[in-house]
Amino acid sequence: MCLGGHKAIEDVHYNRIDAYAPVPAWSTIKLQLALTSRHHLQLKAFDCVAAYLQADLKDPLYVYPPKGLMQELGQDPNKIWMLNKALYGWSLSGRIWFDKVSTWLHDYGFHTLGNSSTFMMLDRRDLPGDAGGIILLNLYSDDGLGSTDNLALWNSFMVDFKVAFNVLEKDPDYFLGCAIEWDPITGVIKLDPGKYLREIVAKDDMTDIHSSPIPLPAGRKIYMNEEWNGDENLRNLYQQIAGSLDYAAQLRPELMCSVSQLSRVMSCPTQENLSLARQVIKYIIGSLDLKITYCPDDPNDPLSEINNELMMFTDSDWATSVDTRCSHGCYVIMFAGAAIARRSKSHKSVMLSSAAAEYYEASEGCRELTYIRGILKDFYGAECPSTPIYVDNQACIAMAKMPVFSEKQMHIPIRVYHLRECCSNKMVELRPIGTRFEVADIGTKALPEPAFVMLRNVLLGSDLQGM
Repeated sequence: MCLGGHKAIEDVHYNRIDAYAPVPAWSTIKLQLALTSRHHLQLKAFDCVAAYLQADLKDPLYVYPPKGLMQELGQDPNKIWMLNKALYGWSLSGRIWFDKVSTWLHDYGFHTLGNSSTFMMLDRRDLPGDAGGIILLNLYSDDGLGSTDNLALWNSFMVDFKVAFNVLEKDPDYFLGCAIEWDPITGVIKLDPGKYLREIVAKDDMTDIHSSPIPLPAGRKIYMNEEWNGDENLRNLYQQIAGSLDYAAQLRPELMCSVSQLSRVMSCPTQENLSLARQVIKYIIGSLDLKITYCPDDPNDPLSEINNELMMFTDSDWATSVDTRCSHGCYVIMFAGAAIARRSKSHKSVMLSSAAAEYYEASEGCRELTYIRGILKDFYGAECPSTPIYVDNQACIAMAKMPVFSEKQMHIPIRVYHLRECCSNKMVELRPIGTRFEVADIGTKALPEPAFVMLRNVLLGSDLQGM
């Protein structure tokens, strides 16, 4: 039974702040999988059965029973119910459940990592034997993804957890619409979104269509349409496809630039825009078997440890939008040999030089890098070494290292000047890289097939040594 929460009125029956229940972003989940692979942890998963029904309401809630039910039960049809539990459909149920389970976990000894509300760790590395070890835990509503280096510690935790909640352990082979392939012997973890991608292909009835080697034609750009013919059916179809591709790009980062381009015309698409969206699906048809692969360090490979370290690539296509003259930037954060976080987005303001555009994007990347480094600091118990940021613009690197402002830098917005502070605090270290090997270039423009395939393989963890 679900509550008709769609009839609840904001600021009358609930307020938005109280209804907010945090969930982990895919970057946080990928970071957990990367840590699990790199440190040979055991991967675990569980599901809280009817989770919201396990949480008690904080305030009285009165509801009308379903129409006809009271007559069917032979009771007074004018009666109303006072709920004792948080039903699915009620706006506050998610928050009430999260508060209950997170409070129990904190009382048990878990603490949040960095600034994340949902990524937690039970640290008992100072205890000997079966009582020692760590447990990493990501909570997404009623689903949990865990990692541990001690199965005895995990089993002990689950015994106590099952006393407090109705929990069902399951294989860690599927999470949030994506298959997880974990090899407990080698430690390699692969994210396989094939099932979700096939659903996109089937939904648009393109199963028998020929594939494409790249998502969009090389150099293709999409701009806001000045006129729209008012075709609501076309707009609804386009928004459905673009929305599905937007989630697919979370699991297949090489799609991020194409999805960013398609998202520019969500409110007024044309038939040509719809054809380009289907072009991306054609690419998906030919690449259904590609997966993100996280690997542990290989003692037989001297470059393995370097390639698996935390690193970031940033790039910007200066003044690329002819309608707004805004630049398009991208950053990619790599760990354990593959991408864990990325962004491809047009800049909010016009940059007056290519160096300023590169500087802006590097600064934007540092914001997410700070979040990830905070999690790693709590995990390792020590400050992480400087994270290398690879930029293909020497002027940008020079400006970040200059101790004073110069007259030539006055056109750069003040709000992005914290990149220099990040460099001076040894949080990051800017390093030059050739444009051909700039991984973030795949998120700034539609590339020709050879360049696209090379950078895609690096993003997915298939060929970092090729760099």
